[in-house]
Amino acid sequence: RRRYESLRSVVGSEFIATYAEAEIGDPERLYIDGVPANIADLRLLHDAWDIQRLFADRAAPRTALEIGGGFGGMTAKIRTLFPTCRCIILDLPEVNPVQQVYLAQRFPEARILDYIDLLERGPEALLAEDWTFAILPAWCAKDVPPGSLDLAVNTRSMMEMTNATVAGYFDLLHRAMRVGGVFYCVNRYWKGTAGEAVQIKDYPFDARWAFALSAPGWDQDWLHRLAAVRLDF
Repeated sequence: RRRYESLRSVVGSEFIATYAEAEIGDPERLYIDGVPANIADLRLLHDAWDIQRLFADRAAPRTALEIGGGFGGMTAKIRTLFPTCRCIILDLPEVNPVQQVYLAQRFPEARILDYIDLLERGPEALLAEDWTFAILPAWCAKDVPPGSLDLAVNTRSMMEMTNATVAGYFDLLHRAMRVGGVFYCVNRYWKGTAGEAVQIKDYPFDARWAFALSAPGWDQDWLHRLAAVRLDF
């Protein structure tokens, strides 16, 4: 309840009521003002509010990528914010089925492109317009078309990767992000669970980014929020 009140003071009651979702899968939740709330969804709501503001003065994203999608909650928020945006998730294959089940329940009419579809149709399937969500294992990063992304997101998982894995995802971002596209990132200043120090200040951004947001985490001051816009110079 304390976090709900804190979030409401930032984003307002209407935003929470419009974009909250803490019922699919029957998670632990508390109903406040008739809205189902739990901590995971409140944090996703704050991230969604950040992303909405980043696109307030630019065209809505056509294609978004989430690196490390968890159960699919952030991707669902993006699709709700931008109803015509197609969304790709790259994650561990063990998690992909969870994301597929969640998003199929959240958006019953959605067309989901999975790894079997990609194997059958080839990488060009990601250029087609007959899917809503592409839910794929991380090694399919190589199949994301160059210059195809308007938005990319990573929240709370790059900090758990090795530095080499982080660098691999930045290679993807540098190749696949359109000029004017936004990378939104929420991660710890420092974490060592991958067997080495992983620090957000060391993420390998190349010179073609301008930072539109740099601020501490909303309710966790050991996290930092970054948003970078891709440049053509």
